[in-house]
Amino acid sequence: MRRARHGGPGLEPNKPGLGARSGRERNLVRGRIARELEAALRHGLPDPRRERGPGSHDLFHHEPPRARPDPAPDPDVLGSQFGQFIRRREAEEDLREAHAELEARIARRTEQLSKMNQALQVEIGERRHVEESLRKLSTRLLRVQDEERQRLARELHDSTAQGLAALSMNLAVAQENRSALNERAKGRPG
Repeated sequence: MRRARHGGPGLEPNKPGLGARSGRERNLVRGRIARELEAALRHGLPDPRRERGPGSHDLFHHEPPRARPDPAPDPDVLGSQFGQFIRRREAEEDLREAHAELEARIARRTEQLSKMNQALQVEIGERRHVEESLRKLSTRLLRVQDEERQRLARELHDSTAQGLAALSMNLAVAQENRSALNERAKGRPG
């Protein structure tokens, strides 16, 4: 049996009393004892705390007599307890079902997210491939443009050089024949 931890009537350490009971039970017992004492004093009965006859017990220093268990439990109490048990079982079953449904929803959503993630990975791969192709195509276009400019520059240079060489030769011939040309030009009627 537990002993009381705090002082006070019936609660001295290492003495039997009300200490083994919960706080609520101690208050109920003390209240009952106080009511019985008040009723006895109102009716003119002697104070049982002062007179201790044979078979009496000390109300504050000894454990009060234990109540006998009721041989037949109250059907209302049993029905109430049974109803609480059933409601608790139903609530536990509802909780299990809700948990299972939540787990199933999580599994479905995880599967959807996994598929979406795979699709995104494929799309990212395709996009990288397209970007790489675009980069290569852009590099090739710049190289072709540069080659075309060089080719045009060479052609222009070559044709201009040929035209200048031909003009230079014609001028050289014209200078050599200048005197003959001048006379011909003078003799021509205009």
